[in-house]
Amino acid sequence: MREINNRLLDEKRSHAVEKIDERIRQVTQELDVVKAPDGLRNSTLRPLQESIRRIGETVAIYQVLTDQSESKDQEEQAYEAINLYIKQQRSQSHSNSSPSDNKEPAAPAAKKITTIRPATVAGEGVLMIETQEEVEQYLQQLKERLTLAIEAGERVRIQ
Repeated sequence: MREINNRLLDEKRSHAVEKIDERIRQVTQELDVVKAPDGLRNSTLRPLQESIRRIGETVAIYQVLTDQSESKDQEEQAYEAINLYIKQQRSQSHSNSSPSDNKEPAAPAAKKITTIRPATVAGEGVLMIETQEEVEQYLQQLKERLTLAIEAGERVRIQ
């Protein structure tokens, strides 16, 4: 019985670490895009790295699943911190520039990251689509949300 439990635990650990590693890669990619300072990198990546550490140490499957689940929130918090950094950089660049400055043009500003969850686009309480009309309505709503985000100069993360 213990051998079966250990094998199952190892499988769950491996899967969870793989998922969290992917989240770390995605957050790191966004941090690179905004040229984030070390402090921001550390504060956004550390919770995810700690989840991996805990997963490696635990002997309980429920803890592995809990840490994997919490990594979704940690990823969202990382994107929120990145968006705040982008906002701060934009406000600093606006306050530091004046029309008479003859400096080289600044590099294009990083874009805010917006998360769109297609399952929520249909509206609260909508669990199924049954007709062609509902399909068209859903796709139109999704298109509008995506278009608004892109027109606002944002990058869209589909979740």
